[in-house]
Amino acid sequence: MLAHNIFVPMLLLVPAIIGGVLHSMVIHVRWFPWLATPIHRRWFGAHKTWRGLVVMPVGCLLGEYLTIGIEHVLPPTIRTGLQGLSPGMLVICGLSLGLGYMLSELPNSFLKRRLGVAEGMLPDNGRWRPWFLLADQVDSVIGCLVVCWLFLGFGLPVLLMALVLGVGAHLLVNASLYATGVRSRPV
Repeated sequence: MLAHNIFVPMLLLVPAIIGGVLHSMVIHVRWFPWLATPIHRRWFGAHKTWRGLVVMPVGCLLGEYLTIGIEHVLPPTIRTGLQGLSPGMLVICGLSLGLGYMLSELPNSFLKRRLGVAEGMLPDNGRWRPWFLLADQVDSVIGCLVVCWLFLGFGLPVLLMALVLGVGAHLLVNASLYATGVRSRPV
């Protein structure tokens, strides 16, 4: 049971990590510039673009296939349930995962723009800074976990562990992308 409650949440994160890394690389090399148009500049800022709404779902779908490949070499007790989805539902789940990731970031961006915080930044100081730092790491993870719950039906223990691991993975991946020059800021 312990293996299930730790390793399954880790596996649930793989598609979103793959999608996020792919999205960061696409931004870094400036692929698909015609999609780099802001969804709504005044509401969400210049960094929330149509490119993210296209690249993240595709990246998460690719990540699901990688996860299924990983699961083939693991014990049967460590499964996400992706293998049990029909091919059509697997595609819908992967695309929904990427959309959940991106759409769950929009409320945080909307609030930051209302407070006058520049795109990709945190408030300079004050009581809001730690809350927005936390929201920047948690929002996309929560969006992904809602999709995992809807499609795969995991209970609260697995989802809470995935939330904790997801925030840690988000920080680690961001720091790694920053260290390799793919990202311009570590968080």
